[in-house]
Amino acid sequence: MNKNQDILVDESKSGTETTINDIRFYFFSILKYKYIILITTIVGFFVAFFFARSLPNIYQSKVQINVEKKQQSILTGLSVSEGSAGSDIQSQIAIMKGYYVREIVAQSILDTINLMKDVDKSLYPNLFIKNKENSYNLIKEDGLRKRLEGMASITAPRNLNIIDISVKSTSFPEASLISIIYANSYLSYSLELSKSELTLKRKFLEAEKEKKFNELSVAENNLENFQKQNGIVDVQQNVSELLGKSSEVENLKNLNKIELNAVNIQINNLRNKISEINPEVDLFVNSQANQSKFVVLSNEIANLEVKRDIELSTIDNPQVFSKVETDYNKKINSLKSQYDKYYEEFVIGITSLTPDNKNDLTTELFKANIQKQTIQNKIGIVNSLSNLYNAQIKTLPTQVIEYAKLERDKLAAEKLYAALESNYQEALINERTQTIKSYVIDPGYDDNSPIGPDRRNMNMFGLIAGLILGLAFALMRIYFNKNISTPEELEAKGVSLLSWIPNIELITDKSDPTNDFIVAKKPTSQISEAFKALRTRITFAKLEDKPLKTILITSSLPSDGKTIVSVNLAGSFALDNKKVLLIDCDLRKPRVHTVFDFDRFPGLSDYLFHHVNFDDIVRESGFHNLSVITAGTIPPNPSEMLGSLQMKKFLELVESKYDIVLLDSPPLISVTDSEILYNLTDGTVLVAQAEKTDKKAFFKTYNQLKRINPHNLLGAVLNNFKFNTSYGYYYNYYYYYSGDSKKKNS
Repeated sequence: MNKNQDILVDESKSGTETTINDIRFYFFSILKYKYIILITTIVGFFVAFFFARSLPNIYQSKVQINVEKKQQSILTGLSVSEGSAGSDIQSQIAIMKGYYVREIVAQSILDTINLMKDVDKSLYPNLFIKNKENSYNLIKEDGLRKRLEGMASITAPRNLNIIDISVKSTSFPEASLISIIYANSYLSYSLELSKSELTLKRKFLEAEKEKKFNELSVAENNLENFQKQNGIVDVQQNVSELLGKSSEVENLKNLNKIELNAVNIQINNLRNKISEINPEVDLFVNSQANQSKFVVLSNEIANLEVKRDIELSTIDNPQVFSKVETDYNKKINSLKSQYDKYYEEFVIGITSLTPDNKNDLTTELFKANIQKQTIQNKIGIVNSLSNLYNAQIKTLPTQVIEYAKLERDKLAAEKLYAALESNYQEALINERTQTIKSYVIDPGYDDNSPIGPDRRNMNMFGLIAGLILGLAFALMRIYFNKNISTPEELEAKGVSLLSWIPNIELITDKSDPTNDFIVAKKPTSQISEAFKALRTRITFAKLEDKPLKTILITSSLPSDGKTIVSVNLAGSFALDNKKVLLIDCDLRKPRVHTVFDFDRFPGLSDYLFHHVNFDDIVRESGFHNLSVITAGTIPPNPSEMLGSLQMKKFLELVESKYDIVLLDSPPLISVTDSEILYNLTDGTVLVAQAEKTDKKAFFKTYNQLKRINPHNLLGAVLNNFKFNTSYGYYYNYYYYYSGDSKKKNS
């Protein structure tokens, strides 16, 4: 028989009803373990409670820095897309988290500690390491640099030029010291970088200015000599406008070349630094900078900026100048917002894909590559316009062409020299007066209250974990429990449950078998009431013309309590003014005679062997309306005897003399005796004992009886069910009656 056959499924029940039965089964089954669940919940809470108390307080010091946006373009007036404020902030955060800044911070912290006198080392648990001799050693610089990566959290509020440096520690003085040194070290590092950049810018502009001054002098001399030789002093208005545009284009071309040279110098310096760490980073950054999104947008921005600058160079009217500039800037800013979005994403992506000790260099190299790409785009556009204007100039008369070229060279040289001179003076002033544009706006000295551990949540977690552990234990016990536990378990599998009998063991004395006759010994007890309920349900279990007379009481396995059920059910029928006969048909291990304190023989087997008469085996129990026939002499062939013609005639005889005949039989799985009697009686009750009867054996027996004759199976009884007040009204009505009975008995 396979597993599916062992477990009965009542197809007459709907899916909803089956689900409700399953829920009731698990609910009441879990209630059996309520004390275990309660204990695990309490233990979980107290474990979490004492663990949380054992943890030291966590303090956080948060320093806020205002960060000024850096100007990436070397020459003022050249509009190069630099990324949004947000992307620049993210770049600064990447630099602050990087290897070099953490190294500077670690050095500064150790220097500060070494300068401090009478240091309370217990206040700096992350800076002083306790050794085996219980003395403290100051942490090494390399170890502190690595530790800072986990201790310091660097974030930025959205849409603000502010960076938060948060440091957590079990000591607030330590957290405060590290956070403020971290902020000051970054500011110093940023200042040094700015100074070095300004010095490089000033030297570069100084060299370019000297070179362009010489070129301007040559252009002026050439124009002056040409005027003297040919007598040309001025040109027409349209030629003058053409020369103005052409000179502006040449000026832009030269400015872009200068800036391209500056960017190339910066890129080469960064590449040299990165190559010392990992040469492959340069290839990676360059490939990211040449993404199609950047190329398309930078081309469009560069084209609009060049057209704007050239058109504005020929406009003298301030109102027209302002309108044209506004129109161009609106278009340019729209494209720049898209560009900045992609720029920020790529900056964050690049820094996340590179190690911390390369983040700052990688970010700067990426910016420089983007700037180089933008300048190259502008140079390409300017070259196209230059070729266009050169072609227009070639259509002029020869002398005018020559004069126009000289005039254009002079104007371009003047504009370029003026731009270089202005930027040189600005760089010179900035280099001499350079100050930190970023500054601390909140040193975090007031945040001295502990922020953790979150003991309340830890206690709640322990409480919930204990509850879950208890429930898991209960469910595991239920799932792996091989025995029947509750009435709901039977009903959930479709078993017709006639009744359940409360815990008999509580009121019976195992040393005295006569105490098993509870209906006689304690007629007002809850167990007696349960047997009366069982009597009523059996009476109406089969509604037929022929009254229910012979009832077989059996079980799937030995010691399931079928004899106790048989005796007390017989007594409850007797209380209903029925003439009742109880027959012990267990001819292998009979026990009914011990309950009534009778001799086993003469009995049923002796009568079937014709050793005695019927009147000789019928005994009065001493309980009104209840007679008993014991098993008698143990025969060598019980099955053949119970299936004999004499047994059938015997049953016909007792049916004619008694209203109700109860047969106590052996277990069904052990022998075939009960199966023989099952076919001879009017109805059968299958007994199971809570927490003892094996599920598989019970359902196998129940299915077997259903297959033989489903009409003859009245239902099942769950015996010795240990319930309590947690099971609800469905069970607790017994307590209502038993409470009164206890008072009466007392």
